[in-house]
Amino acid sequence: MKTIIPIIAIAAGLLVAAHSAQAASLKKTYCGNNDFFGTISDRDGDGGSYPHLHCGSRFITYSPNKNKGNRINFLDNGGLSVSKAANACIDANGKNAGRLTAKIADICTDYDAACGC
Repeated sequence: MKTIIPIIAIAAGLLVAAHSAQAASLKKTYCGNNDFFGTISDRDGDGGSYPHLHCGSRFITYSPNKNKGNRINFLDNGGLSVSKAANACIDANGKNAGRLTAKIADICTDYDAACGC
């Protein structure tokens, strides 16, 4: 009985560490470890160019312009929102932001989802 409790504690710690590593990988995996992924690779990391993806350790949000109300948070710890990703694709396509559309499509593919990109 004395060994079961430490084993459970270690297992719980490993699960938390694995979850944290997975969450931290969103920014690294999809945005080259930059806070922003823009329409032009030279501007990655520059949040001033629109549209762009805002990349955090636990979320990815599409920002079409400076208006905070228009942002589309389509990927977070809860997973991918296919409908929101599709809306981001439609908007990016309308702005001729092919690089962003391709990145959103890659994310959808990684989550085995068809987002219509």
